[in-house]
Amino acid sequence: MSGDDAIPTLEEVSAGWLSEVLRAAGHADAEVAGFHHEPIGTGQFGTCVRFVLSYARPRPEYPATIVGKFPSGDPMTRDMAVRVRAYSREVGFYNRLRSEVQIATPRCYYAAVRDHGPEFVILLEDMHPAKQGDQIAACDPSLARQITLALVGLHGPTWRDASLADAEWLNFADPVELQKAIHAFFQGVLPEFLDRHRDELAAEQKDLFQRLADSPEFPISPPVGEAFCAIHQDYRLDNLLLDTTRAPAAVTVVDWQSLAVGHPLSDVSYFLGGNLQVDQRRSTEERIVREYHDALLDFGAAGLGWAECWEAYRRASLFGLATVVFASMGVERTERGDELIATMARRHATHALDMSTEEFLG
Repeated sequence: MSGDDAIPTLEEVSAGWLSEVLRAAGHADAEVAGFHHEPIGTGQFGTCVRFVLSYARPRPEYPATIVGKFPSGDPMTRDMAVRVRAYSREVGFYNRLRSEVQIATPRCYYAAVRDHGPEFVILLEDMHPAKQGDQIAACDPSLARQITLALVGLHGPTWRDASLADAEWLNFADPVELQKAIHAFFQGVLPEFLDRHRDELAAEQKDLFQRLADSPEFPISPPVGEAFCAIHQDYRLDNLLLDTTRAPAAVTVVDWQSLAVGHPLSDVSYFLGGNLQVDQRRSTEERIVREYHDALLDFGAAGLGWAECWEAYRRASLFGLATVVFASMGVERTERGDELIATMARRHATHALDMSTEEFLG
């Protein structure tokens, strides 16, 4: 299989195709003589593998391993990914936006998608010895601060970028109609979600989920107004690669399948609300958000005052409730996935309660 638009399945990947990709990426004489692959990661929408490569004429600069992303093997998950354009958004990030931002991401050797999928493939730099973060285990406040401040490298360069706001590949539906559809879906699947997790959520947490469903405005994101930029929308430890052999740890961001244009505090609130233990989040979040706000202003993102920033952070805590419900109902269930969903549901609901979001629910 060859050509600029080649989209092989994992089973169709060949040494010849890998050689073509590496040559196009700058390794002009690379000839892959053989390879094998091994599964890595815990992705929900896709299958991730590490290709271990051998070369006919080895050179030190040739990558010994690269990472491949392919569609999920589960038909229901693939269908959901296509409907939300997860595959085409991630390919769009690597092909169109990665070079414009300053947040750390792997080098992309190849990214292609047919329409909006499910046929897609991405080949990325292997960030070994970095390891995938663990949202269930959470992280300490020091690392949470570092990860939060890293968002300035995404939000700052794309602050009020009108070309992103008008990009069809990134904005594929009327915002009002999309909000209505998301609200209707949330209302439709919430009863099953609450029944599935009835023994894992406190009464006040379950009540908050229901109040969000019943709210006419369904306020899961802060009003954007003039405060918009590219946002990751799934910024959490499971989508970060952490190299703890370095001090401070090197953080690389992956899984750009939910990329969107929105309010920057959506990413900040979603991360802090879901990736810290509750007591540690309560004692450190305002300080971390203030540091993020200062860093964003220092980057040049004018026009976002502290009061607006903090209110947006509070409002955005409701985004985690919607995300956890959608994630639980749209992908293949696994033991770790069920534990992750329960953990996220408890943390995000507690966060939203702590932020007194009742005032936004009408």
